[in-house]
Amino acid sequence: MKSRAHSLRKTMKKTFAALLAFLFLIDQIVYSASAIPVIEPTQTLEQSTKSADALIEPSQPAPKPVTTESFLQNELILTIVDADETAVGDNKIHDAETYSFEEAVEYLRPDFAAAVLVESLSEDNLKDLADLDVEVGVIVLHGKIVLFTSGSSDEIRVTPAAQNLLEDASLIIHTHPAGHNPMPGPADFALAGEATEYVLSPQGVYAYNRNGLINNEALDYAALARQIQSFQDPEASTWEVREKLNAFIQAIDEYNLNGEEALLFRSGHGTVLPGQPILTSYAHIGSVNVTQFSTDEFRMDYNVSAFNSHVGAIIDFGASAQGPQDLSVFNTISFNIRGGGTCTQSCLKVEFVDVNGTPAAFFVVGVTSTYQQFDFSRAFIQSQYPSLNLTQIKQINFVVDRNIANPDISFIEVHTGGLAFDPPLLPGAGPVTDLSAFQPTLGILEPVQNNTVTAFNQPSTDQFSFDFNLANGDDQNFSRWGGVIMSFFATPFSLNTQDLVFSIAGTGSTALNIELIDGA
Repeated sequence: MKSRAHSLRKTMKKTFAALLAFLFLIDQIVYSASAIPVIEPTQTLEQSTKSADALIEPSQPAPKPVTTESFLQNELILTIVDADETAVGDNKIHDAETYSFEEAVEYLRPDFAAAVLVESLSEDNLKDLADLDVEVGVIVLHGKIVLFTSGSSDEIRVTPAAQNLLEDASLIIHTHPAGHNPMPGPADFALAGEATEYVLSPQGVYAYNRNGLINNEALDYAALARQIQSFQDPEASTWEVREKLNAFIQAIDEYNLNGEEALLFRSGHGTVLPGQPILTSYAHIGSVNVTQFSTDEFRMDYNVSAFNSHVGAIIDFGASAQGPQDLSVFNTISFNIRGGGTCTQSCLKVEFVDVNGTPAAFFVVGVTSTYQQFDFSRAFIQSQYPSLNLTQIKQINFVVDRNIANPDISFIEVHTGGLAFDPPLLPGAGPVTDLSAFQPTLGILEPVQNNTVTAFNQPSTDQFSFDFNLANGDDQNFSRWGGVIMSFFATPFSLNTQDLVFSIAGTGSTALNIELIDGA
């Protein structure tokens, strides 16, 4: 690891009493030798040509896609309103008048599609939108502010006609409700253009475009409210906007009849998992590199070209502070998956493992370069593996095997939700922080009865080093970690007044976790 400076920006609002740095590595997996059921894609999440289902005979009609979060209830059919219609009736979306925010927000509710013109949006209004349990699109269209939603908590789906609603917008914003990644992710970047767009979440506002994040730190709601106001034209006619909203309404009607033709608007997450599980990996003979982008997205680059090799990514509930989790509360557990090539046969194996080590393995069939939704229904899991304890799930494993991988050197990307995530620190600029005024103390931090830190040395007031051997730990008690603790108990350090910059170098690992613990 090359020496580089790392800066912790002034984002914490409290002082902290201790700095904890540690390394973590885990290497475990469970296999099943029984016959493995097959899971096929239930939904394509980006516009693509649908391939034939490998396991559906030609005489059978293709099954209607099943979504975890229903876009619209089947009985909800919206109709185009007359240009002079001003009333708002049940299960209809009307664009006749401009509403106050308090009036408009009444229509932004689960399982109900809405498109509403709103008079203005204040800082407090944006905070209220971020706290809703449905995802909301906010656009400025021909000088008018429009709020719209599909009624879902984690996806806004529209048809090509409704995409026109976005193409003419001078400003595009969408919310990420609580429980989802507060920042834009790869799916957002892929569908954005060169112009700046915004994600609005309970944690703040993030600007991005197709090239990625524009700001790594959250902006405040007031800045976004001013940005909206700058694009708004109170004197502009609503005629053009009404035409667009009518097209949006018609598009949703068409969606109810042909839901499988819908396109992804911005986000498209799988099931939000409980317990903040930790993402880890394993490799047998082959090699794997797992990159986690956020709380709901990760990528597994693999090489299983060697004989008898298999690798995988592990969603590990057992390694988290909250421990194994009850997944029986979900009727369906969904993952959105894509890969580096088209695989018409068994491309990936997904395993659910309970606290007793009982595995439930499923082959995933039909992975392509386009994101598709794969559903694991509770009823199907229990019918295939009645001995699995769904109330105490320890791991979910994504396994690529030499015998099934096609190609054998490629990648798998997965959208889920609820994963524990430590944001990466990017290299910063020096000089390093002078801590002489704080006089922090240093000490070894390692598991009890596991000598994972084999040496510690502090040659001066501005340098320390430690050696580690994680092989001295044990997978069974999650003791493959070790590090150094830096304590500021005498004089707390405040990130409100200055940055914290370290210069770090090392061998044997390319990753280091740094934890900040406040003094509250």
